[in-house]
Amino acid sequence: MEVLADFAARHGITYPLLSDEGSRVIRALGLYNEHLAEQARFYGREARPDQFGVPYPGIFRLDEQGRIVGKEFEQSYRVRPAPSLLLSGISGGAQAQLAVCERVESNGVTLTAGVDSATYRPYERHQLHVTAQLDPGVHVYGAPVPDGYTALEIAIAPFEGLDASPVQLPDPHPFRVVGLDEDFLVYEGVVDAVVPFNIVPHQEHATLSVTVRYQACTESACFPPQEAIMEITLRGVDLIRD
Repeated sequence: MEVLADFAARHGITYPLLSDEGSRVIRALGLYNEHLAEQARFYGREARPDQFGVPYPGIFRLDEQGRIVGKEFEQSYRVRPAPSLLLSGISGGAQAQLAVCERVESNGVTLTAGVDSATYRPYERHQLHVTAQLDPGVHVYGAPVPDGYTALEIAIAPFEGLDASPVQLPDPHPFRVVGLDEDFLVYEGVVDAVVPFNIVPHQEHATLSVTVRYQACTESACFPPQEAIMEITLRGVDLIRD
């Protein structure tokens, strides 16, 4: 209890903390981490005796009556969702406000790429949001496309320490161009894509270089394929290790 009280005082924590000596509570809840040794070896180290007795890293969401309405857990004891993602989950899954972003416009398409936080910590899970705002009457092709056309594609340039998940894109809808004996899949209106990622190890700054390829068309004309590159720079904050 003294250790937690000192930690809370130094970091301005005002909510109650549980000192679970002997891991009695987490064992009763089925949360005791039985795999800490294997997880430590995965990261190239051996777990110390004082590091055992911890729970799986997890989050419970409670309603106003204290009832559990949602939960999520990580296999790795190092991975944590960013605070902004927790808040967006509390607000019913609404997209978190972009703390840093870049925007480009061309041929009736406005592209925005941004991240929910301007800072990151090692292993902290964030989301890159890429939004395509299409003018009325404009569409872009979705995959798969016939030969000679370019489908919407989003990619992050890899760099050492970046762990990015596959791009999450909504499903395009069928579309047929009058006079052409071909079926297409297209996006219209607003297209929201998400790329979950985390970055390790700690760096002073990390830049996400986002490339978006697409081909925009109207009912009467198709523009040449476009490629837009947007760069999002985040400031690194090291882990609290005490």
